Amino acid sequence: MIRKLITIAIKSSSRRVHSLLELPYPYQALEPVISSDILSLHHTRHHRAYTTNSNAADKKLKGAFSERDITAAISLEPALRFNRVQFKPLDFLEESHS
Repeated sequence: MIRKLITIAIKSSSRRVHSLLELPYPYQALEPVISSDILSLHHTRHHRAYTTNSNAADKKLKGAFSERDITAAISLEPALRFNRVQFKPLDFLEESHS
């Protein structure tokens, strides 16, 4: 587990900050299958939160490793995993609808 966290920290330190991708289509483009309200809520609230929380966890992980605080680094693993697992497929899904 510690090796995995070190690998994540190394990759995170060389990676840019994740950003919420703009949809390549308007929110109403998928109606009537997906309502514009649902798509807007999902993109502007949920997807944004996963992206923001992943960046925050990356920043905390870098800080934990720079302070050599392994306990703090280990405690961040669930947040890193959860948020990354959420926003990566959403980026793909939103891009594939265009």
